[in-house]
Amino acid sequence: MAKEIERVGIPVVQVANMVPIAQMVGSNRVKRGNSIVCPLGDPE
Repeated sequence: MAKEIERVGIPVVQVANMVPIAQMVGSNRVKRGNSIVCPLGDPE
């Protein structure tokens, strides 16, 4: 699905806490998340 979205010109990034695993499975663009529970925010 990401390839189809990128084909129309919208960049796709995977947010992951374990970047090496995301790269192992083939993700091209990886953004490091904050934590496993809340990767995109700070619950405090």
